[in-house]
Amino acid sequence: MLFVACETYASPKVINAVSRFGHPQVMKPADKFGHSPYSPLFDNGAWHGHLLPDSAAEYGGFTGNAIITEEYLTYLFERIERLQIFYGETKLQFDAALYSLPGELVQTLRHELATVTIRLRFVSERVSLIQTTIHTKQRLTLKLDGKLLHQLNDQQTLDQQYPKLAPTMVASESGISTTFGRVRDPWALLTSGSNEYSITRTIPFKNVVANNRYYSETQTSGDLQFYTAISYVHNQQDRIQTAKASCQNSLIPSYVLATL
Repeated sequence: MLFVACETYASPKVINAVSRFGHPQVMKPADKFGHSPYSPLFDNGAWHGHLLPDSAAEYGGFTGNAIITEEYLTYLFERIERLQIFYGETKLQFDAALYSLPGELVQTLRHELATVTIRLRFVSERVSLIQTTIHTKQRLTLKLDGKLLHQLNDQQTLDQQYPKLAPTMVASESGISTTFGRVRDPWALLTSGSNEYSITRTIPFKNVVANNRYYSETQTSGDLQFYTAISYVHNQQDRIQTAKASCQNSLIPSYVLATL
């Protein structure tokens, strides 16, 4: 029961020992030293990372999703997957507890109609996994959304500096994928032209892409648990190896299931 043990017995010294909070508004934010002012969670050798939101408007999601473009840190999404829950036409406003542990990001959202626990961990060198658990007795609508960043820095948009990168988001029955064009800027941004950032879920959602955002929706009439697998690959070889591992081990590797 690894998740429960972490929440119950984790030493206060390791809870938020590294601040994982932040909400980048540009792809290349910089402090006065030229470094990223945020510390995303990277683990297991993955080349993508995640932050916890620092405002109530972003609760239920992970912000500022980072990628390493072969060498350089870039923030790709303003948010990767934000969960909002509706009872009829009313959006539930949750009390929230958010924190980081070594190798894990956790959110607990509480409302009189529903309790939600969201946990994110890396399960391989290319895949992070979000576990979303909802306890409710009501019929609720679940809405997920994500948004690409397009402002490169305080002075330039992505299109102005790297028009060939052109992130392209596509919806399918299983989730969302984002691909990129080839850019070889040796001191700032390196992509192969076959990079891909993918979101795949274990239950069906209706997925729509519009204006560089995606929207996903489903309903529940009781308790529900689902997983979202997030992967970032540099090239076609990475994609083939990651797909092969997913086929062999299923979307949720057995060693992850063993800890739940």
